[in-house]
Amino acid sequence: MRLSLQFTLLALASSVFASHGFKRHTRRSSRLQARSETGIAYYGFQNSTMTACGVYSKDTDYIVGLSTDYVTWESKDNCFKTVTVSLRDDPSKSIDVTVTDACKDCGDSANVYLSVAAFGALSELTSGVLNVTWSFADDSASTTSQAVAITSTEAATTIETTSEAAPTTEATTTFASTTEDQNTFVAPTTSTSSSSAAASTSASSSSGGNVGTSYTTSSDGWTLKTPLKGQDLIDYFHYDVAPADNDGVANYVDGTSSGLVYLDGDENVIIAIDTAETVALRNSVRMVSNTTFNPGYLFLFDIKEIPAACGTWPAVWFTGSNWPEDGEIDVVEGVNYYTKNIVSIHSGDGCTMSASTLSSLVQASLIIQGDSNCNAHVSTTGCGLSLDSTSSFGLPFNQADGGVYALQFTESGISMYFWNTGSVPDDIVSGSPNPSTWDAVVQYSADSCDPNSHFKDLMMIINTNLGGTFAGADIWSTENAGGQGSSCAEITGNSNAANYILNTGSAYTDVHFSFRGIYIYTQ
Repeated sequence: MRLSLQFTLLALASSVFASHGFKRHTRRSSRLQARSETGIAYYGFQNSTMTACGVYSKDTDYIVGLSTDYVTWESKDNCFKTVTVSLRDDPSKSIDVTVTDACKDCGDSANVYLSVAAFGALSELTSGVLNVTWSFADDSASTTSQAVAITSTEAATTIETTSEAAPTTEATTTFASTTEDQNTFVAPTTSTSSSSAAASTSASSSSGGNVGTSYTTSSDGWTLKTPLKGQDLIDYFHYDVAPADNDGVANYVDGTSSGLVYLDGDENVIIAIDTAETVALRNSVRMVSNTTFNPGYLFLFDIKEIPAACGTWPAVWFTGSNWPEDGEIDVVEGVNYYTKNIVSIHSGDGCTMSASTLSSLVQASLIIQGDSNCNAHVSTTGCGLSLDSTSSFGLPFNQADGGVYALQFTESGISMYFWNTGSVPDDIVSGSPNPSTWDAVVQYSADSCDPNSHFKDLMMIINTNLGGTFAGADIWSTENAGGQGSSCAEITGNSNAANYILNTGSAYTDVHFSFRGIYIYTQ
């Protein structure tokens, strides 16, 4: 986290080809009809879950979820209307889709999520996100452009529709007589991680979490020592109270007394950002564990949401008091609208990534090719990796109902792992983790970086810096960084990161960490 302007190279090196733009819109009534909107299209799985329009849809349906400016569970005026979605760069590629859902996590009000079938009609799913324009088709209901056959039953009504955009695909939507509080969808892409352990086949509930709390020792010898949920998680940390480092414009405050750290209705820990419109420094939170750690631990971080907005620099990391000689481990890190998580280690002299470690990378790549020296005195990007998964960070991560990050910190090395919700191995869900059966994002071997020598008395830190040497500076104007696409300078229309952050507090409404839990194991 103690970084330099070398992160300009980081952003360029971790870029992808997808390009999309965000523009902040003022809040509107959900009854409002848009003539034309320009935004981002994600894709989502239906998971047999009721939508905001009160129906059950399938992945083969040609459907769309609009922002809560247009559809909510309480206001359904736009439900079942037809929307035409076109690729911004190739308007000839266009489909008609039916509004069936709200997309409360899409960010900008112009952003949408499409069913897998609808997204696939426009581009390959591997595109992750698409730049699109969309509009209501003559402000008409969806039934005016589709052949409809209706049959009624006492409990539900089934409408079978054949999409004009894809006449070979039959889409069935079932209307239910009951309502539920929310619908979930899995967005852009899920983790590329596979595991020899059986993966969980069903997504965890928002309140239930992805990690079990069994105190039975796993076959790998790990026993749960400290489960941190709800108030216990908050009490495990103290707050740094001071202006941010790394040239950030955050002002770290006591999270409890400021109201920025609290429990939501599901007992998830929310770590927010102040939303006062104009400030000298913007209040944020940096939480530091009251316990320090040396090799011999396994950490599981069950996170539901990560801050995602221009100017944000959220991280979950470990560091010693004498940086970098005492070491640093970055488990979760990114900026702005990044969609790819960054993992890294930093140390003093004598710590590198071995050739075997580099050759084993299948889920991530070096931020700077060839930069495998972890000595932070030489390079602040050394040993840093960008995950391949475009739902490992930011909005896509949030829309996938979060996931689990794991850190195994032992004398034999440092290993990190990641899964989106719904792909978490069963041994984690049952509370008996066996890392030997998992596929690591990266394994920093003790042969070339001895944890006992380079990582001492590490504090666990959760913080959201704002701007600074990573989220601000040259990165602010850099396109195609970390899966983001358009730069924040373009997205916000402001060329100065600090100016935007300090004068646009409304941009950070509902931008926060949400922790289901942190689980600490020992052998």
